[in-house]
Amino acid sequence: MEVATQQEAKNWNLYKFAHYFKHPELRTKTVNVISLEFSNTKMADLVTRPTLVRQLDWIETVWPKSAKPPKVQLYCLMSVANCFTDFHIDFGGTSVFYHVMSGEKVFYFIPPTQRNLKTYEKWGQSPEQGETFLGDLVSCCYECHLRAGQTLIIPSGWIHAVFTPADSLVIGGNFLQGLDIGMQLAIHQIEERSNVPEKFRFPHFARMQWYAADHYRRCLLGTCLLFSACGDHQNLFSAPFSDNAPPLLSWELDGLPALVAYLQESLKKPGKDLEERVQYRYIPFSLDVARKVAEDLEVLVQRALDKQQRILSSV
Repeated sequence: MEVATQQEAKNWNLYKFAHYFKHPELRTKTVNVISLEFSNTKMADLVTRPTLVRQLDWIETVWPKSAKPPKVQLYCLMSVANCFTDFHIDFGGTSVFYHVMSGEKVFYFIPPTQRNLKTYEKWGQSPEQGETFLGDLVSCCYECHLRAGQTLIIPSGWIHAVFTPADSLVIGGNFLQGLDIGMQLAIHQIEERSNVPEKFRFPHFARMQWYAADHYRRCLLGTCLLFSACGDHQNLFSAPFSDNAPPLLSWELDGLPALVAYLQESLKKPGKDLEERVQYRYIPFSLDVARKVAEDLEVLVQRALDKQQRILSSV
């Protein structure tokens, strides 16, 4: 990416960038590499993602092992001094892990409140976007310095910009997960309204929602423990579960109504359009199975929420 324009830099390959990175005296422009995904390379064998990320990542927990996963889990970000990435939200509302191998990064974070997300969406569609610093349009914008050896987890939906004070090498990755289902879907809706091109979105986002829905449907049908989101993880109640999955957190349960609504909206498409969505694997099941998944999940979620409310009311 050419930093001055925040647009794709043309006619660059990895060899050319490596030479550019190693020879500061030859630089005539500022170029930033932020989208080099290396999951299926030998370099991936040298990297272990944080345990928290591996435990939460839907690619690890709900995506079928037999299917080729989306390539978003490992990125090598290479930035020279004075690189700047303008305010953005990572695709599909994904969370991010970000480990600085060398150099330094400065983040500017804006919380994903409803008001801030509306401001961000309006700013993103404004012809004055390039001349307007989004941080000036909101009530608070946090600055965070990240140095070599430090790791940062960016939660779903957080609006952020990144400045690079010195040449830096970073290993990072994106992941969808169950603690922020509502936020992930809200960001997806912003991308839809803003007509974000497909190549800048989370690969197979729709398929992932259906796999997650089937996972939670089986989770609520089988035997699992439902835990509160508070620090002591007090066990609220037991529900049937199989597949040896981890406990279902109340944060996950709270986000499931948004997932149910997404599924139901997907099934409201006109007949031919809906059939095409199944054919092109936006919906990875037959229509009969998809409707069954959506119906079952709606009933099970409501039942679980009612039971949770009764228990919390009696505490």
